[in-house]
Amino acid sequence: MSPSMSRSRSRRAALLLTLTTCLASPAPGQSSPAGTLPLADVELIRFDAVNAEAQAKEDALREAQGLPWRFAVPRDVELTPGQVGTWEALPSGGWLWRLRVGADGAHSLNLGFSQFRLPDGAALNVRSADGEHALRPFTSADNDEHGELWTPVLFEQELVIELR
Repeated sequence: MSPSMSRSRSRRAALLLTLTTCLASPAPGQSSPAGTLPLADVELIRFDAVNAEAQAKEDALREAQGLPWRFAVPRDVELTPGQVGTWEALPSGGWLWRLRVGADGAHSLNLGFSQFRLPDGAALNVRSADGEHALRPFTSADNDEHGELWTPVLFEQELVIELR
């Protein structure tokens, strides 16, 4: 399934984000760093709404076949911070990369990174666009042998990914 994105050029790279509509509880929020671009100026990748009627038919067929219930509707894309998002120099001397990801009509979102490895001192934050809900920061302590990271879900239609 090919998503409709705000940027139409090819997305080829090592980072796979899988957006899913699923259920879980939100985490406490956090805001954007001071001195950064307004969120409206940060690139947005937006996916079309899921066809709920078609999904319900597929779910009924799966149930009739004795298959497990659907957890989510994945939307696979390949992209890297070198291709999409917004890089900013921070007053402290570090760098901040941000990308907004949205899915119209989603009940919730979570992200899957197919290649995840952070160096010591780096942090990846995932939060709602309104700053009300956030996941804990992911750091080099979250690096694993398989090289992937799957985030918990947030009950949101738009997320902000921040890498420092």
